Amino acid sequence: MVYGGFTVSNAVLAGKYAARLGHGIEFTSRFCIRYISRLPPGGVWMGSDMGYCYECGAQLTWQPIENRQREMCPRCGWVNYPQLKVSAAAMVIQKGRLLLVRRATPPWQGCWYLPAGYVEADEDPVRAAERELCEETGLQAQCDVLHGVYFFDDDPRGSGLLLVYRSHLTGGGLNLNGEADRAGFFSADELPSPLTGAGHDRAIADWVASLTGS
Repeated sequence: MVYGGFTVSNAVLAGKYAARLGHGIEFTSRFCIRYISRLPPGGVWMGSDMGYCYECGAQLTWQPIENRQREMCPRCGWVNYPQLKVSAAAMVIQKGRLLLVRRATPPWQGCWYLPAGYVEADEDPVRAAERELCEETGLQAQCDVLHGVYFFDDDPRGSGLLLVYRSHLTGGGLNLNGEADRAGFFSADELPSPLTGAGHDRAIADWVASLTGS
């Protein structure tokens, strides 16, 4: 299904995404009901649906395995165990102000977030955070310490983990690459809105809490 210009893989996730962007309960409920028949047996989304066996190419079927509905190959017995997506973000702070960028494209278009992106399969998350910061903003930084790890299930691309690293700038110059259309440093009492979900809002809230000791 397509929502907000972005393909959403299931009704439960679509509902969370719609609600997160501020749509009313009535709209969100109608949106979910319309697509509820597309969920696997039991109505629980299990992640990435492969459809065909990775080992032998046979069409997979949904089977109850280990208390969950999973895709299983009826020919060779291979089971699809979907894994969480992993993202990494650079939390850059200068003179008590936090660097945030505003998303220019779906999903989360118009929402503010920490410069971040998916970790490549062969990439250290620390390097991924530094790379994404440079790609999105033109700024170069070095990650210093892990700020936090955040599970999220409100992103239309799937559930995942966001690893956030406190970082300091080492060079470069602000040059947005098109994924973001605005950027700035913000103090805790002047944060822009809305904030992106997918763990970013909670990471930012933890930063604010760390300033007050709460």
